[in-house]
Amino acid sequence: MRRPPIAFLLLFLLLLSASCSSSSASLFVPSTTFSANLRFAFSEIQKLTSLISYSSGVLGGNLRLSSAIHDCLGLLDLSADELTWTLSLVDDRPVKTPTTGNHRYDIHSWLSAAVGNQDTCKDGLDSAGGPLGGLAAGGLKIVSSLIASSLHEVAASSGGGGGGRRLLGFPEWVSAGDRRLLQTPAPVEPDAVVAQDGSGDYTSVAAAVEAAPSENESRYVIYVKKGVYMENVEVNKKKWNLMLVGDGIDQTIISGSRSVADGWTTFRSATVGELNPSLVLRICSEVNKDPT
Repeated sequence: MRRPPIAFLLLFLLLLSASCSSSSASLFVPSTTFSANLRFAFSEIQKLTSLISYSSGVLGGNLRLSSAIHDCLGLLDLSADELTWTLSLVDDRPVKTPTTGNHRYDIHSWLSAAVGNQDTCKDGLDSAGGPLGGLAAGGLKIVSSLIASSLHEVAASSGGGGGGRRLLGFPEWVSAGDRRLLQTPAPVEPDAVVAQDGSGDYTSVAAAVEAAPSENESRYVIYVKKGVYMENVEVNKKKWNLMLVGDGIDQTIISGSRSVADGWTTFRSATVGELNPSLVLRICSEVNKDPT
């Protein structure tokens, strides 16, 4: 049988640590319209959330529609959080955020994530069929357009922080400890261990992720020992600074079984999916639908 493609995952989503110090280069001075656009986008998100929540009780529907509605509400909630975090930095308001300490990078990362959430929501509603996709389309487009306008301002501002892309090395705000974690084969002292044979703290990856602390300000490392884990793992938005590390290609394998053909949305069919802007996924493993 033809071997499935191997995905070597070394993904970190530009929000790695809350321990990095801020510098003058990290400052972002917004225009007068920057915050106004985001506040307007936030109010539109609230309207969309009310519309979709109401429609879910009226339209009913199959698993795909229910899943699409669930996805949209989660994605809009995440966008609202990302706008709140951004406004807290530019307005200097005391809100707990998964910050790196570099405001420019943080704002660019949060808005980059937020601008795409609405497209994912719309794609799910459209694929589910029915009138809800059309009803929500205008509001979703407005939200994405407003966020994109603010994101462009951040990217175009001087001093780095998203205007360009570094292809080699780590960003300056990644701490020495995080660099070691990303470069070493396996963590020396993980916070939790997953092992199918019962030798760890958990026997499933999902259970370890669920038990991880919420809104954690320091790195939380989950070491997944070798084995084939037949599960879908969802990381919710409260699991900050979470890192998954495996034993390598052909050793640690996570294999989910959800598919669009079975009624799941594309978003929910992911083997490892996240509503989380501060997840480090460095499993160094095969992530396939079929381990054979």
